[in-house]
Amino acid sequence: MQFTIDDISIELNQEGQDVRLRMNDINVYDHYYLINEFALPNQTVDSVKNIVVDNYRVVKHHYAAKVGNSIAEGDLGMVSLQIVLKKLHMYNMWRIMYRQDRGRDLKFITDDFENQDTRWFVIQFFRAKYPDDYAAKSGLILGMSEDELRRYEKGVRDSIDQF
Repeated sequence: MQFTIDDISIELNQEGQDVRLRMNDINVYDHYYLINEFALPNQTVDSVKNIVVDNYRVVKHHYAAKVGNSIAEGDLGMVSLQIVLKKLHMYNMWRIMYRQDRGRDLKFITDDFENQDTRWFVIQFFRAKYPDDYAAKSGLILGMSEDELRRYEKGVRDSIDQF
């Protein structure tokens, strides 16, 4: 099954009890690595499509309310979809890995807007697309000045480097 969200094409294929999600138009950051496909174990095509569409609306609406017309619609959509897909993959893996999460709802957890991973996805998206202006664009979405964003980014990098 193929469907689009704001002109972004997503392909879903049932592979046994898993759904393989592929995108030709977008790469999702997995920390430092880009991926354009992944499997969602124990899912159906219809359930994945529905949760992606619903979560995308939540995430994009949240960021659109913060930035208005200051960020291009296409960029807002792409960064929102990246966050939705990464979090969906993570929530689904929790269902498999942890007994207490077996019945976990896959709806986007709004507290995750403040999560370090979510913020990092925003920064990496704009850094890759606008290397000279990423701090202004990322800061706008995250509610930080450019200086605050650069300090935040340095803190994250320093904490990652410790490991």
